[in-house]
Amino acid sequence: MTIYRIDGTAITAHARHPGEPPEGGFLIRTRAELGRIDLPAKALIELWRGLGGEVPKGATKDRALAVKGLWAAMKTLAPDAGGDRDQADPAQPGPRPGSKLAILVARLRTEEGATIAGLAKATGWQEHTVRGAISAALKKRLGLTVTSSRSGTEDRCYRIAG
Repeated sequence: MTIYRIDGTAITAHARHPGEPPEGGFLIRTRAELGRIDLPAKALIELWRGLGGEVPKGATKDRALAVKGLWAAMKTLAPDAGGDRDQADPAQPGPRPGSKLAILVARLRTEEGATIAGLAKATGWQEHTVRGAISAALKKRLGLTVTSSRSGTEDRCYRIAG
C-alpha cells in the first residue's frame, strides 16, 4: 500500500514507511485518513494545486470536494522504492542493485548480449515490457547506447555498447 507523506506544501508517495513526518506533517494511507487530518479546505486546495490538479470554482469552501480532488491527485504520484534508494549517490545513476532493471543491464553488458526472449525469461516480464524498458529506462533515462544485431535466422541480439 502506498503511504503519502505531507510535509508543509510537499507531498511524496512511498512504497515503504518513510519515517515520521516533521512537526505539522502527516502520513496518509487512505482517503478517509486524508479527510481526518487537521487542515482547512484552503490548505488542501493548495496541496492539490501543487500536484497540478485542476481545482473547480467553489472548491475552496467545500472541504469534502477538496479532499476528493486532492486524493485523486495524490493517487497519480508514483511511489519511490523506499529503503536505501533515497540515500543513493546521485553521481552514480543506474538501476537499484538486485532490481529487474539491474538484471537487464547485467545481461546486456555481456559480450554475447541477450535476446528479448532471454531477457523476458530472466526478469519475468513480457517481451513488450522488456522492449519498453530498453527504450525508456536504458536509452532515455540512463543514456546508455543499446545496439542490436541479427545474424542469419537467429533472434535479434541486444548489447550495451562501450
